Amino acid sequence: MFKIGKIGKLVIACALIMALVMPIVGFADNQLQLNEPANKSQMLKRNMERGIVNPERKDVTKLLEVVEEYSPETLSDWEALAEERKTVLEDIHELKKDIRELREERSDKRKENNRGRFEEIKENSKTERNTLRTELAEKVRNDEITMEEAKAQLKEFIEAQKETGQAKKEEIKGKIEEWKIEKKAELEEWKEEHQDEIDKIKNHRSQVATLKEELKLAVEADDAETVKALLSELYPKIQEGNNFLVSRLELLREKYDIISTIEDVVISDML
Repeated sequence: MFKIGKIGKLVIACALIMALVMPIVGFADNQLQLNEPANKSQMLKRNMERGIVNPERKDVTKLLEVVEEYSPETLSDWEALAEERKTVLEDIHELKKDIRELREERSDKRKENNRGRFEEIKENSKTERNTLRTELAEKVRNDEITMEEAKAQLKEFIEAQKETGQAKKEEIKGKIEEWKIEKKAELEEWKEEHQDEIDKIKNHRSQVATLKEELKLAVEADDAETVKALLSELYPKIQEGNNFLVSRLELLREKYDIISTIEDVVISDML
């Protein structure tokens, strides 16, 4: 049976946490945004940008303008918070790019190894058939067997080769399906073990969304006291979002280190 091990669990952890944290990663797009939610094309564009934040983005600038107007004494703290987030997101972007390139490199290597292995198997099978043909031809010349018997033996050998090859394919297919089931079980196990963290992230998202909406309404009403109070509540929430991103970055760094050192598994070795 396939064992997922440390790399599998790490990949599962990264995937699940990123799925939950993406709206927090959207701190660049949402938590600093006071206008209406972006449409799907804008969201797709942002996702394609993979979190790269332009410090001159209107959403960032808009919030900083609000802070400057209603709570100028905290402006430097907000600017530092925005810069911290920008730096972490850029690091995440670069590291994800490095991981993607590393995976592509290792994938190409595995494919090359597999092609070589399959070609070797193919040539070995061909050599075995040719060897048998030579042996059978010799026996026919020596009147040890008839031509019909030789043809029958060769046909039987070729059929046996095909059956063996098909059996191996089914074996590999079964092992892959088995691995998928184990991976799903690992995911469920990880979710159970980290349910508190998952709930914390979900709760954080909900709280931030509520504060954003309240802040938007307060700014529209020019309610200075409420705006200032909401900014005080929002700041630690966004700071917490930054901490989630830092944790994400550390997971990615660990993932990169493991992918860099783990040995490749060549599926064709099963044949």
